[in-house]
Amino acid sequence: MISRRRFLTTIASAVVSGPFAAEAQHAEKVVRIGVLSTYPMTPPRFGTFVTAMRDLGYVEGRNLVLDFRSADGKPDQLPALAAELVTLKVDVIMTGGIANCRRPGRPRGRFRL
Repeated sequence: MISRRRFLTTIASAVVSGPFAAEAQHAEKVVRIGVLSTYPMTPPRFGTFVTAMRDLGYVEGRNLVLDFRSADGKPDQLPALAAELVTLKVDVIMTGGIANCRRPGRPRGRFRL
């Protein structure tokens, strides 16, 4: 038979540790950003964005995923690269200029331009 003291100690420890266990199981939402550019995104060009995201609490590899797609100077490849980012289910697509923002056709799914 369990003693009354042992029973109360067990119940009290379960009540106290319950919120900590629930908090440990809570997963932080990972934000996925698609980066679409006509030219390769080099660290000097893109470093400011990564630094600003870090200042806002988004750290690559922890709660931020960056998916880069570059047309390597061939703008006609942008629609296919944008479609690829959509299939990756990114939360937002960031572009490097106005030429990259042109509507490649009818928007599909949850994305609207």
